[in-house]
Amino acid sequence: MIHFDPTTGRLERGRPPQWWVGDVLVGEGNSRLTILHIVGRDAWAAALPVGEYRADSLAEVGFVHCSDRGTLHLPANAFYAGRTDLLLLVIDPTAVGSPVRWEPGDPADPGGPWFPHVYGPIPTSAVLATHDFPADPDGVFRLPAALALIPTG
Repeated sequence: MIHFDPTTGRLERGRPPQWWVGDVLVGEGNSRLTILHIVGRDAWAAALPVGEYRADSLAEVGFVHCSDRGTLHLPANAFYAGRTDLLLLVIDPTAVGSPVRWEPGDPADPGGPWFPHVYGPIPTSAVLATHDFPADPDGVFRLPAALALIPTG
């Protein structure tokens, strides 16, 4: 299994970060750990006056699908090909007020990539930033350059 480790800024082999214990982040410096969610512009605009975002998946499967920096390209390229209306939400998982669990993207393949799932709506106040999320000219989604560097200090 491969995941992005924000403490090293690299993709790492092994289980997701150990500072997740159950539904809770532990340790220092957690304010820098963020999770990402892909959303259409209209859906995000509709969430702003309400104060929370509810992805369709929340009603369908009970959680909002999210990614980390190292896995973002997987759902983006699998499910959003051809979309030109996308934004990327940068979310503080400690501010969502609902459990956030790292789980296998495909439960039948627990050795595959794990993704953060938010088990409740995402308050707009937990969204630290939004980024336009277009595909590259070749049609492939990649991590935006603005998110490829983890701030230090």
